[in-house]
Amino acid sequence: MNSSKKLKILLLLFFFASLNLLKANNLQITSVSLINKNTVDDYLYVQFNISWDNSWRISTGAQNWDAAWVFIKFRVNGGEWQHASLSNIDNEHVVPSGVDVDATSDGRGIFLYRSTTGSGNNNWPAVQFKWLYGNDGVADNTTNIEIKVFGIEMVYVNEGPFYLGDGASVGRFWNTGDVNTNPAYISNTPIIVKCENTSLDDTQLEGDGILVDGDGGIDMDGTTSVDNSNFPTGYRAFYCMKHEISNKQYAEFLNTLTRAQQQARTYRDISGVPVLYPFPMNRNAQITSRNCIRYSNPSGGTAEPVYFFCDLNDNGVEGDDDDGENIALCYMGWPDGCAYSDWAGLRPMTELEFEKACRGPENAIPYEFAWHTTNIYNVEYTFDASNGVGTVNSYPNNPGTGTQANVQWQYTTGHDTQHDAPLRVGMFATSSSDRVNSGASYYGILDLSGTMSERCVTLGKSQGRSFQGTHGDGLLSVAPLNPGDATNTDWPGLNDNTIQTPQGSGLRGGDWNDGVNGLYVSNRSLAAEDIYVPANVGPGTQFVS
Repeated sequence: MNSSKKLKILLLLFFFASLNLLKANNLQITSVSLINKNTVDDYLYVQFNISWDNSWRISTGAQNWDAAWVFIKFRVNGGEWQHASLSNIDNEHVVPSGVDVDATSDGRGIFLYRSTTGSGNNNWPAVQFKWLYGNDGVADNTTNIEIKVFGIEMVYVNEGPFYLGDGASVGRFWNTGDVNTNPAYISNTPIIVKCENTSLDDTQLEGDGILVDGDGGIDMDGTTSVDNSNFPTGYRAFYCMKHEISNKQYAEFLNTLTRAQQQARTYRDISGVPVLYPFPMNRNAQITSRNCIRYSNPSGGTAEPVYFFCDLNDNGVEGDDDDGENIALCYMGWPDGCAYSDWAGLRPMTELEFEKACRGPENAIPYEFAWHTTNIYNVEYTFDASNGVGTVNSYPNNPGTGTQANVQWQYTTGHDTQHDAPLRVGMFATSSSDRVNSGASYYGILDLSGTMSERCVTLGKSQGRSFQGTHGDGLLSVAPLNPGDATNTDWPGLNDNTIQTPQGSGLRGGDWNDGVNGLYVSNRSLAAEDIYVPANVGPGTQFVS
C-alpha cells in the first residue's frame, strides 16, 4: 500500500452524482462532482465531502486508527456500472490538512484517516481522488458519466504476535509442543498448531497439525515446511471492517449489478417482469429476521436491473427513518459475501485474523469475548418509538453499564417476537462508551462477538488453507461464467472459475440468536462448517484488506 494527495485542472463534465449515506457511525459522502479534466494524460478528479462520527487515532495501547475505505463506481450513458481506476500514488490525491491517504497499489480504492493523534468526528470537505479514466476505456469527449462514491468504515490492525486459542473453548487452537489448555503464540517463530476435535475439521489439523509461521505463511499439508507463504496468518498488519455489513450496504451493492448478477445474489427468482417476491433475499420472500431489502419493479423488461431499497416498515416507500437501513444483514451465504468483498476491492478474513482482531497482543482468557472479559449483559433490550429497532440511530433504553458488556445475543435480542432478530450494526459505540460498554475488540472493532457470525476462511479444510489473500478487483463474473460471482481463484468455494460454494469457510464469533458459548473468541465449533445459507439466518461478515 501507498498514500495520497493532489494535481491539476481543466474542465467540468456533465454528470450524475449518487450520495451514499451510511450511518453506523454516520459515515456520509456528499457533494460529489467531477473536476479538472486533463485530456492529454486522460485523468480527472472526483471531488466529494466525507464525514463520520466517533473516529480516532491513538498513540498508546493499540496504537492504531480507524479509516474510511473509499472506492468509486461509474457508468457511461446509463450502461453497466464499472469500477474506477484511481492513481496508486498517494500525493496525486488532494485532502485537507490533518488527513493521511493510503492508496492501494492496484488502484481499487484509498484509505483516508487522521494524520495525528486525536478522537471525535471527522468532517473533511473537498477531498479529490485522481481518476485515471483513460485506463477504464472512457473517451475524452464522454459527457454523460454517472458516479457513485462508496465508503466503508475500517479499523487498522497492527503487525505483531498474538495468542490463538484460549485453552478452554470448543475446537480451540493450541500448540502441539505444549498442552491443549494453553493457547498457541503466533509470532515469526514457526510452530505447529492443531485444534481440539470438532468433527468438522480435517484430520490434518486435528491430527499432526499445521505449521504456522507468523510472517512466513503456513504449511498446507503437514510436511512441516511453508508451502503457502501468502496465507494471512494474522501476524501481518491488515484493515478490518469496523462493523458488520448492513442492509443498506448490501442494497447499494445490488444496485450496481446487472439483472443476471442480481439474480445470483438474491435468494428468490427476480428474472421476470413483474418480479413476484417483494423481499427476495430469503426463502420466505417477506421481511424475515429484519432482512428488509425490497425491490422496485423494473419498467424496461427482464434485462433491466432491479432497484433495491430498505423497507422495514413495509410501506413501499424508500428513505423512512425506520426502514432498517443500518440493521445487520442476515441471509448472506459465503458466495454472497465473497461477491460483495470482490466488488468492494476487499477480501475475506481468515479465522486466525479473526482471533487477532479480537484480542490483539493480549493474553488469552478462557471463555473470553471480544472485549477481553467473561462478563456479558443478559437483559433484553427495550426501545421507544423514537429510537426503535429500525431507526437510523436506534439505541436501547436499558443498555448494560459498568462491567456488563453490550452485545446482540440470545438474551438481549432473542427472547420475544419484537426483538428476535439482529439490530443496528455498531449500535453500542458512542462518544462516551468504553471497550466493554461498546462490545469492542482490542483494536476498536465492533460486532466480533454476537450480532452476526463472521464468515472466515478456515484452517480446518484444505480449501481454506489454499487461500492466498488476494484482494477483489471490483469486478464480478459475467456470462459465459456464472454471473455475479467473485472471481478470485484462490478464495475458498471455487467452482467453474467463480466462487459458488462454502467449502473452505466457516463461522466464528456467534450471532444474535446464539447462546453464550457461541460468542467466545476461540470457539471453533462451526469454524469448518460448510454452511450454505439462507436456511441458516446467522451469518453476516466483516471483510478485510
